[in-house]
Amino acid sequence: ILSQMPHENKHAAYAADITGDVLEFVTATYPRQFGQQVSSFSTLHVAEKITPDTIVADLSQPEGLPQERVDCFICTQTFQYIYDFEKGVAGAHRLLKPGGVVLATMPTVSQKSVADDQPWREYWRVTSDAAERAFGAVFGPEHVQVHAYGNMLVAAAFLLGLAVQDVSKRKREVYDPHYQCLVAVRATKA
Repeated sequence: ILSQMPHENKHAAYAADITGDVLEFVTATYPRQFGQQVSSFSTLHVAEKITPDTIVADLSQPEGLPQERVDCFICTQTFQYIYDFEKGVAGAHRLLKPGGVVLATMPTVSQKSVADDQPWREYWRVTSDAAERAFGAVFGPEHVQVHAYGNMLVAAAFLLGLAVQDVSKRKREVYDPHYQCLVAVRATKA
């Protein structure tokens, strides 16, 4: 149900940001689906080279990341796995060319990921306030837009494992700031 939270067409609202050299965490799904005038796309992974264009690096170690490499960095559902969250935000900033954009999402209501065979662990649930402050400290508050999505019904539906078809679009789109389920960030490098 969370995949449908920010309205079915909300992803398209940021399609104009997905241009030029695009980097996505693990896969290149969004640049292929929503990208406009993408000249190249590559992936970032913390542990393994998935494709020839994969950058193997840790976002929380900015000094090990390429500098000013991409115009757009799509980082969905990833920051909760980075123990040093603020350094992860700094890593995203380092990857961007001047004027580049990071598009990130983070869960607020979710079950804990317990993939013991993976080289990462899940540490955080990030509220809109935390995202605004952490990204604002690195990018500058005037360069950060944060949107939260969710309500009590959606939170309960998600935790119960219901599908998007089980909750009407009208009810999914109601926002209640007390029940944030998903936090989305758009931050631009000056």
